[in-house]
Amino acid sequence: MKVVYKVTWPNGKIYVGSDTTDSIAYFGSPSKSARRAIEADFPTRTSR
Repeated sequence: MKVVYKVTWPNGKIYVGSDTTDSIAYFGSPSKSARRAIEADFPTRTSR
C-alpha cells in the first residue's frame, strides 16, 4: 500500500515523500537498537 507523508523540520522546512515498502526499515538501514527505537516511536502502521 502506498503511503504519502509530510515531515516538518524544526527549521520550518517541509518534506513530502511516499513509502511503497510499508516497512519501518524505510528510514534507511538502522542497527538493531536503532530499529527498536524507531519501532517504539512508530508502534502502529497508522502512526508511521
